[in-house]
Amino acid sequence: MDAGRRAVLHAKCTVIDGVTAFVSSANFTPAAQVKNIEAGALIRSPSFAASLEGHFESLVDEGVLVRVL
Repeated sequence: MDAGRRAVLHAKCTVIDGVTAFVSSANFTPAAQVKNIEAGALIRSPSFAASLEGHFESLVDEGVLVRVL
């Protein structure tokens, strides 16, 4: 992908078990732990988890994101 189309996923999102999702801005850096204001949400909703997972799967399918597992 050319440099003009590249992007970085900054939000931290994970779907844990098909029901629970965690979405956060938090980083594990000294600044994030000491001076930044970070926020996160734990959401227990099968429909939200499926939607979030589907969104990222579609980005992988379109070649916008690359799976790194």
